[in-house]
Amino acid sequence: MKLTEEQVDYIQDILKSQLGNSVQDLKINTIKGGYSNLSYLLESTENKYVLRRAPLGSKGIKGGHDMLREANILETLSQNGYAKVPKVILKGEEDSVLETAFYIMEFLDGKIYRMEYAKENPELFDAKYSLKISQNLIKEQANLHKIEIANTSLYGLGKPEGYINRQVQGWYQRFNNVELEPFTDLHYVYDFLNANLPAEIKPSIIHNDFKFDNVIFDHNDGEIKAVLDWEMATIGDPRMDLGTSLAYWTEASDEAFEKNFNISSLPGFPSKRDYISYYLSINNICAEEELLFFYVFGLFKNAVVIMQIYFRYKNGFSSDPRFEKINYVAKRLISKAINSIKINKLL
Repeated sequence: MKLTEEQVDYIQDILKSQLGNSVQDLKINTIKGGYSNLSYLLESTENKYVLRRAPLGSKGIKGGHDMLREANILETLSQNGYAKVPKVILKGEEDSVLETAFYIMEFLDGKIYRMEYAKENPELFDAKYSLKISQNLIKEQANLHKIEIANTSLYGLGKPEGYINRQVQGWYQRFNNVELEPFTDLHYVYDFLNANLPAEIKPSIIHNDFKFDNVIFDHNDGEIKAVLDWEMATIGDPRMDLGTSLAYWTEASDEAFEKNFNISSLPGFPSKRDYISYYLSINNICAEEELLFFYVFGLFKNAVVIMQIYFRYKNGFSSDPRFEKINYVAKRLISKAINSIKINKLL
């Protein structure tokens, strides 16, 4: 979504008042690649910044897209010694110009590895490099979950008691808010989750959208420079976070349309089983067989996120052609969840 001339002038005025003369000849361009919240590169003669704001139509969807909460999470993580987050420059409340709350953060130079980039640069993703960045991603998630949160301000980021049940009920309610046509299979998966709620384990910081799309890598050595998109981060059962990441982890056997959502289906990347084994070797939080529920939940949640995007598209809040048939992906994810339930195995 391109900003209006009035909005561009408004952002420039805010930066000038907050940062002085560091924003001369400001240029603003949309950062492409995401499917939900909107990001813009703010580039002046001296500095680069990134502005984050909620998408159009998000007011009609309860839950999520809270940019000030995301900014506060970034600040809290940084204050408690977690270095893999960008610095928040300033925050802005909802107003009549941008029509939504927003924040501006530092720009970090690096690469976000999406399928389009991988296809354009196949020589980079040889087996050695693909394994390295995968292990770095998994290790970062496992170590994030190992951070001791007791007696720190991190604990205030969420309410861990009853987290699993709240998530199942909350995402089901979000789906009910955007269901445009009958989706019987999704209701079936909800019934499975609701009937099989597991006992919770020690809570940790969880990102809730941890995947290649939300990580900036150093292009030279494959190390992680920063983790982005903390909008849904909270304190809760780390298996919920792991299950969501596994639900994103596509493999070569998946359909072509699915593979566009993660580079992990390319040759050289580890399988879901390898992901689990490497994670548990760093943070042994459970037995492997416990993860079916959390994987099914991840597919369920991701399907609901997609239906929210489709809802905004069908209601005229986006003209992005990628969204015209995106509901098919939600149906595919739910089909995979049902098949996994039936054979008691992650597919």
